[in-house]
This record gives sequence, structure tokens and C-alpha cells, in this order.
Amino acid sequence: MDHIELARQRAERLHEEAIEQGSDPWSPYQFAREIAERRGITVESCVPGASILDGARATFDAELQLIVHENSGTPFEQAFLIAHEIGHAVLGDGEDE
Repeated sequence: MDHIELARQRAERLHEEAIEQGSDPWSPYQFAREIAERRGITVESCVPGASILDGARATFDAELQLIVHENSGTPFEQAFLIAHEIGHAVLGDGEDE
């Protein structure tokens, strides 16, 4: 099994756990925020192009346990940005091996 499939399976488990805990998947932005917050991660939005994003649309700071995303696009697009950063947090990107 490759790394992408392992990541997909972990995302599926997070999704299922969130539904079991009462999150509404039909409200994607709130759904993604609740998953992050249950993991102890704060989510904040900022203006597009903010210096904290360093050219990205979203970022995860592992030390602060903080996801910052640009406040633009649809709620689904913003949820996607949060979910992507949750993936970095859950899969340990940036941690020492």
C-alpha cells in the first residue's frame, strides 16, 4: 500500500469520527474547523496574500498548533484549505523522523 492510500484512509477515518461526534458534513467549513479543533488545532483566516502565508493559500504551524488560511473563495474551498493543512498535521509533515 502506498503513502497516498494510507493518507486517504486516515482522512476517511477522521471524516467518519467527525460525523459520529455530531459534525455536519453538509457545512464543509464548520466541519473542517471542528475536526481541527478536536485535534487541538486553532483555525484562523487572513486576507489573501498576507505575509504569514508566505505565498501559500494556507499554512500549518506545528509549534503553535495553528492553521491560517486565506479568507477567500467558497466555504467548500476554504474547508479544502483547512483539510489539506490538517493532513500535514496528522501525517506529521515537518516533524523529525
